[in-house]
Amino acid sequence: MKKLVVILLSLSLLFSVTACDKKSPAKTSDTKTVKSDSQQDSKDNKLDKTVKKDKDEKNTKCSDDEIYASVVLSKIERLKNLKIKDYKGDAEITKLPAGCIFALSDDYGIGMDMIDEDHDGKIKAVNVVDLYDFNTGGKTTFVKCGKGCKTRSFVINDGRVYYIKIHSDRQKTGSGEWVLKEYDIKSQKTVDIDNGRIDDFSKYDYKDVSFADEESLFPRSIDVSNDKLVYNKVVDIDDKLQFQIVLYDTKTRKSQVIARGNDYLNDYLYEATMDGDKVIYTKYHGVNIDAKLRNTIYKFCDVCMYDLKTEKCEVLSSDDYITSLDISGNYITGVRTAEFKECESREKVEQLVIYDMTKKEWNAFIYDKVSLTNPIFYKKYIVWRDLAAGTDYNIYDFNSKNYVSLRNIKKLEKFEIVGTTDDSLIMLMPSADSIICKVKLTE
Repeated sequence: MKKLVVILLSLSLLFSVTACDKKSPAKTSDTKTVKSDSQQDSKDNKLDKTVKKDKDEKNTKCSDDEIYASVVLSKIERLKNLKIKDYKGDAEITKLPAGCIFALSDDYGIGMDMIDEDHDGKIKAVNVVDLYDFNTGGKTTFVKCGKGCKTRSFVINDGRVYYIKIHSDRQKTGSGEWVLKEYDIKSQKTVDIDNGRIDDFSKYDYKDVSFADEESLFPRSIDVSNDKLVYNKVVDIDDKLQFQIVLYDTKTRKSQVIARGNDYLNDYLYEATMDGDKVIYTKYHGVNIDAKLRNTIYKFCDVCMYDLKTEKCEVLSSDDYITSLDISGNYITGVRTAEFKECESREKVEQLVIYDMTKKEWNAFIYDKVSLTNPIFYKKYIVWRDLAAGTDYNIYDFNSKNYVSLRNIKKLEKFEIVGTTDDSLIMLMPSADSIICKVKLTE
């Protein structure tokens, strides 16, 4: 279960360090910079036939053992008569240390800086990533990287920090490489878990959908629960891309591929998250050639679930479009992009949805927005960011199906929610100093 989202600070953007942030899937070759899932019109008749064929012949294979999913079709219905209640308790506010841009947990946070180092008489700028200990006040530098290096997708579990380190040189060599790393806080040792390399990004600049960038070809999604780590991976097999969801055991140091997709047009696996013995991931299919269904690159994005106990896969949402997933116990939340026929215009309309595993049904609890991101579970609530609404105050109690407003807590009135830990909200006061705090709600 993901516990934090991106904090958009100028410092974090400078060093390209992100925390479990979610990006759009592979971009179209007509769009140089991906700012949304928009897809321009195309007249590729051959591709159109491929997409139509996929509509009739679905491939729900999710493992080498050819375990086929049981498709649960649920109509997404809007909850009615929602009530907004003021939060009755108070809040304990703890300011994060200067330089710490987000909290990994209630005990640790991440910061970054740029320092100058002497390399054989030449001064070179080096990007560093620091681990802050909130209990002792200490700070430890555990990542150093130079030009062309990026770090992203930090998560923490059982005294270890996991992250992706990327180095690419697309301008000179057109190549790049990535490493999934584990940093042990106690021993201060770092080990490599997995890695990959692309010798020529331009090779994957397909006519219909372009994968010729590190966002598409390098792991973006990491999550950890108990002694298991899950992430997405892309490999080249016989000059064809294969998309994998990989499960790694942090104790045995062994990994297994729990889902594969062999067709970038109709079997593109991308986002993965987990909680306990359940892994959920997304599968994109059907390239949106004419953009008549919705304003996205792909027509559909299914939600699939892999059970670690049964080693079987189940499709929870089919032929819909749900992304930005999080899971907690028997509940899943995400962002649904509505079809044009549901809207009054052809603008992109998003809904926050929740899935109940016990009832096997989806429901929308907020809708008709255009910039919803990163819904995350926090205790009995779901929190999210609405980039068009300014300051975020509302959280959603998914048990009572009511909104809860934090506006009545005066000391929080200038803050907005940007993430969570197990016991705290992470809130930001947008200002010149960009004050970031842990906020623990008290009853």
